[in-house]
Amino acid sequence: MKYAALEVIGRNQQMLATRSQIRGEYSEREMRTMTGKGLIMPMAPEVYRIIGAEPTFRQRIYAALLDAGCGVPSYFSAGNLWGLLATPDLEITVPHGANSKNTLAKLHRSRYRTRRAHVSLRSPSRRGVL
Repeated sequence: MKYAALEVIGRNQQMLATRSQIRGEYSEREMRTMTGKGLIMPMAPEVYRIIGAEPTFRQRIYAALLDAGCGVPSYFSAGNLWGLLATPDLEITVPHGANSKNTLAKLHRSRYRTRRAHVSLRSPSRRGVL
């Protein structure tokens, strides 16, 4: 299959890929063709959703993290991922001093973070939820 590399790229990233990951396998022309055919859909200037993946909150968070280049879900988004809250708000925390921008989520800056289930999360105790 001509577009099999898309599945390989997205398999461990909630069926998302960055422009540079796609360009590592396909030309700019092929990328435009895939966008035109609906095989990939832009979620942010440098982040694409691969067709066949049902949009989820976890996928939106991962897209925001890919868009920022670094960071962890935080505040209400972390509460949602921990099963403590049900909110559509996207908030991520990036390392203090990081030169990150984001078109998908509200950014916060911090020096603390933890990891859980392949998606970095701030611990609930840092949010004051528990």
